[in-house]
Amino acid sequence: MLFTFYQIRANLIIITYLIACKMIKHQVSTSYKGNMAFAAEIDHHNVLMDASVNDGGDDAAPSPKKLMLASLAGCTGIDIVSILSKMKVSFSHFDIMIEATLTDDHP
Repeated sequence: MLFTFYQIRANLIIITYLIACKMIKHQVSTSYKGNMAFAAEIDHHNVLMDASVNDGGDDAAPSPKKLMLASLAGCTGIDIVSILSKMKVSFSHFDIMIEATLTDDHP
C-alpha cells in the first residue's frame, strides 16, 4: 500500500492529537422516520434529515451530506471564535462559507 507524504503526515498529526487530547465519548441515536427521513437525537436536540424529492425523499429537512458541511463550518467557527477570544480580538460579524462537490452516487 502506497501513501503520499501528506497522508502519512496527516495520520501522524491525528495520532499525536489523539494522544495529547482527553478523549470524550459521544453518542448519537438516529431513527428512521419514514420514506427517506431520519431524526438524530444529539444530547437533548433533535436533528431531522431527509433526501431531496429527486432522491426519493420529501425534502423536509437538509440532507445528511449537507449537514456534515454545516457541522464542519460550525466546528471551524467555534475554534476561530475561541482563538479570537483568547487573543482578545473583538469582532461583530463572522461568516463561514463552505463549498464542496458532493457525489450524486448512492450506495
